[in-house]
Amino acid sequence: MITEVVLDPPGHVRLPNNDDEIVSRALAIKTLAGKQVRLLTYDTGIAMRGRGGAPGALAVR
Repeated sequence: MITEVVLDPPGHVRLPNNDDEIVSRALAIKTLAGKQVRLLTYDTGIAMRGRGGAPGALAVR
């Protein structure tokens, strides 16, 4: 497993909902990495967003 810290691009404006922002960043990292990204969480709200609102992201609760 590889762990990297990826900073937001200059001028990035965060989304109003924190869960949406996390899912959005996970999808951006997926594009950057060129492979599947797993979003691990115990939070039901973000898990639902990760599964339903973000095609390709995998949220595991």
